[in-house]
Amino acid sequence: MKLKTNVLVLMALMSTLVFSQNNWCGTEDLFWEQVENDVEYHNRWMLSKAGYTEYMRSTERSVGGQQYTFPLVFHVLWDDSTDNVSEYLSDIVDLVNIDYRRLNTDAGNTRTIFQSFADDMGIEFRFASVDPQGNSTDGIITVNVPSNDYHIKNDGLAIRSNSTLWDQEKYINVYVIESTATFIDTINGVPQNKVTAGVSSFPWSDTFAVYIDYNELSDPSGSSGHRTLVHELGHFLGLHHLWFDSDSVGCVDGEYNQPDCGDLGDGVCDTPPELYPNISACDFSVNDCGNLGTLCFPDMVENYMSQTERSCQNIFTEGQRTRVQYFIIHTYDQLWHADAFKATGVFGTITSEEPLGGNIVADPQGDYMSAGSQSAPLRGT
Repeated sequence: MKLKTNVLVLMALMSTLVFSQNNWCGTEDLFWEQVENDVEYHNRWMLSKAGYTEYMRSTERSVGGQQYTFPLVFHVLWDDSTDNVSEYLSDIVDLVNIDYRRLNTDAGNTRTIFQSFADDMGIEFRFASVDPQGNSTDGIITVNVPSNDYHIKNDGLAIRSNSTLWDQEKYINVYVIESTATFIDTINGVPQNKVTAGVSSFPWSDTFAVYIDYNELSDPSGSSGHRTLVHELGHFLGLHHLWFDSDSVGCVDGEYNQPDCGDLGDGVCDTPPELYPNISACDFSVNDCGNLGTLCFPDMVENYMSQTERSCQNIFTEGQRTRVQYFIIHTYDQLWHADAFKATGVFGTITSEEPLGGNIVADPQGDYMSAGSQSAPLRGT
């Protein structure tokens, strides 16, 4: 056990050293720090990993067809008008939902080799229309603070002290701040400081929240910044970066073979193994694991859980949907239960006590019908 613990710590340190220098997403840097320093966090992750691996070995796991709705609340911390991006959030959430449903206009840019891997995640995010006290809300809380500059990876508690975390079993809390965390990115041979733009909790965390730099959610016209939120919500729902744990797993063709793939790399069977993050450039020629012969695929640079430029991203896979469904069922079941829908007002007034999110959506009049029907406006009514 001592040896295993030491190996895990070394693995965490290696991952932090290799990847933290070039990372507009800080989620997995923070993850490895918590694995190294927080025994309870580490244990929850290992239990979660074991549960997911068992689920992947099961012949009764859920596949496709299900739709899930999650209530959102944004906490916008601002100190001048440029930081207050609340006016853009409705459009941002529309774009996020379009990406999660595979309705994005650039879906056709997914390379032919990966077109068959692509999937509709069956997920929709809606603004809450009722707050925890039962008052009406538009799902956006704006708080004027003396300074909204925070280290997005380290200052979660300080950020939340400005706007109380709403009930984690009923709302997904998204905090919008100005990030002071930076990394060095080399562009055309010139090192440049860039901002770490997003961080999220994982399903095995003890506090669930997403943190986004306000610049990512500014005027969405002609921008792909909303995909930072797409990416961080992916982490929230249990997805890793495509190269997760690559320094210990390497290029293993077992990632394509059930049931082993659930316990390797990012835990997703149809995302090709990668050794390194694809940072910034949309380089579709990269193939980290080109030695796998007939199983060789290039890096899936266009995946939402890569770290290339957001304008290149356009795909979630069927395997990623399967992984997310596991955590929806086993961790976030309260978020899509009728109790959450009633408390948050995302579907108007309902009376059923059953979990509705798996097979119920609302039509424009607020009635309930089977999955696949036209869904209602995204803001709660």
